[in-house]
Amino acid sequence: MIAANAYLGRMDEARKHLAALETISPGVNLARIRRGQHAIDPHRIEVLIEGMRMAGMR
Repeated sequence: MIAANAYLGRMDEARKHLAALETISPGVNLARIRRGQHAIDPHRIEVLIEGMRMAGMR
């Protein structure tokens, strides 16, 4: 939801979802998310990472 809303230009909504995620997982950041993904196609996660970065995730 964070990345999708960011890509759609709905930054208030993206930041609302980011704040909710940070509430339940205070240590969340882009590096941890990237390390936790073991996808066959690493490019798929990069799209999500970029969207979350656009929304302001550390």
